[in-house]
Amino acid sequence: MIIRPYPVSGLEWVRAEYLSPFGPIRSSWKKDAGTFTLSITVPVNAMAAVHLPAGDPKRITAGGKALSEAPGVKLLAYANAVAVVEVESGSYEFEVR
Repeated sequence: MIIRPYPVSGLEWVRAEYLSPFGPIRSSWKKDAGTFTLSITVPVNAMAAVHLPAGDPKRITAGGKALSEAPGVKLLAYANAVAVVEVESGSYEFEVR
Protein backbone atom coordinates (compact mmCIF):
# COMPACT_ATOMS: atom_id res chain seq x y z
CA MET A 1 0.00 0.00 0.00
CA ILE A 2 1.04 3.59 -0.55
CA ILE A 3 0.33 6.43 1.86
CA ARG A 4 0.93 9.76 0.17
CA PRO A 5 -0.46 12.82 1.99
CA TYR A 6 -0.94 16.01 0.00
CA PRO A 7 -0.79 18.97 2.39
CA VAL A 8 -2.32 21.98 0.66
CA SER A 9 -2.83 25.59 1.56
CA GLY A 10 -6.06 26.15 3.47
CA LEU A 11 -6.19 22.70 5.09
CA GLU A 12 -4.75 22.29 8.57
CA TRP A 13 -5.58 18.59 9.07
CA VAL A 14 -7.03 15.49 7.38
CA ARG A 15 -8.12 12.12 8.76
CA ALA A 16 -8.98 9.03 6.68
CA GLU A 17 -9.59 5.32 7.15
CA TYR A 18 -9.92 2.51 4.60
CA LEU A 19 -11.01 -1.04 5.37
CA SER A 20 -8.59 -3.17 3.32
CA PRO A 21 -8.61 -6.97 3.01
CA PHE A 22 -5.82 -6.97 5.66
CA GLY A 23 -7.72 -4.72 8.08
CA PRO A 24 -8.15 -0.98 8.61
CA ILE A 25 -5.57 1.44 7.23
CA ARG A 26 -5.60 4.74 9.09
CA SER A 27 -3.93 8.00 8.18
CA SER A 28 -4.16 11.49 9.60
CA TRP A 29 -2.01 14.56 9.25
CA LYS A 30 -1.87 18.07 10.63
CA LYS A 31 0.18 21.20 10.07
CA ASP A 32 1.09 23.33 13.06
CA ALA A 33 3.72 26.06 13.48
CA GLY A 34 6.20 24.77 10.91
CA THR A 35 5.69 21.09 11.76
CA PHE A 36 3.93 18.49 9.62
CA THR A 37 2.78 15.45 11.63
CA LEU A 38 1.56 12.23 9.98
CA SER A 39 0.05 9.40 12.03
CA ILE A 40 -0.62 6.07 10.32
CA THR A 41 -1.70 2.54 11.16
CA VAL A 42 -0.76 -0.32 8.84
CA PRO A 43 -2.62 -3.61 9.42
CA VAL A 44 -0.98 -6.88 10.42
CA ASN A 45 0.85 -8.78 7.64
CA ALA A 46 1.08 -5.66 5.48
CA MET A 47 3.71 -3.09 4.58
CA ALA A 48 3.40 0.44 3.27
CA ALA A 49 5.44 2.97 1.35
CA VAL A 50 4.95 6.34 3.01
CA HIS A 51 5.71 9.57 1.11
CA LEU A 52 6.71 12.44 3.40
CA PRO A 53 7.09 16.04 2.21
CA ALA A 54 10.49 17.16 3.53
CA GLY A 55 13.15 19.63 2.47
CA ASP A 56 15.71 17.39 4.19
CA PRO A 57 15.17 13.77 5.31
CA LYS A 58 17.32 14.49 8.39
CA ARG A 59 14.46 16.68 9.64
CA ILE A 60 12.06 13.70 9.82
CA THR A 61 11.50 11.72 12.99
CA ALA A 62 9.46 8.56 13.56
CA GLY A 63 8.25 8.10 17.10
CA GLY A 64 10.66 10.81 18.21
CA LYS A 65 13.69 9.03 16.72
CA ALA A 66 15.73 9.65 13.59
CA LEU A 67 14.56 7.51 10.67
CA SER A 68 17.74 5.43 10.84
CA GLU A 69 16.99 4.54 14.48
CA ALA A 70 13.21 4.00 14.30
CA PRO A 71 12.12 0.35 14.48
CA GLY A 72 10.13 -0.92 11.50
CA VAL A 73 11.05 2.12 9.36
CA LYS A 74 13.44 2.15 6.38
CA LEU A 75 14.29 5.15 4.18
CA LEU A 76 13.94 3.98 0.57
CA ALA A 77 14.45 7.14 -1.45
CA TYR A 78 14.60 10.92 -1.36
CA ALA A 79 13.94 13.13 -4.38
CA ASN A 80 12.13 16.37 -5.20
CA ALA A 81 11.62 17.23 -1.50
CA VAL A 82 9.83 13.92 -0.79
CA ALA A 83 11.21 11.13 1.39
CA VAL A 84 9.82 7.65 0.78
CA VAL A 85 9.98 5.28 3.74
CA GLU A 86 8.88 1.68 4.04
CA VAL A 87 7.09 0.65 7.22
CA GLU A 88 6.06 -2.69 8.64
CA SER A 89 2.63 -3.27 10.16
CA GLY A 90 1.95 -1.14 13.22
CA SER A 91 1.25 2.46 14.19
CA TYR A 92 3.67 5.28 13.47
CA GLU A 93 3.90 9.02 14.00
CA PHE A 94 6.20 10.99 11.71
CA GLU A 95 7.18 14.60 12.28
CA VAL A 96 8.73 16.79 9.63
CA ARG A 97 10.16 20.11 10.81
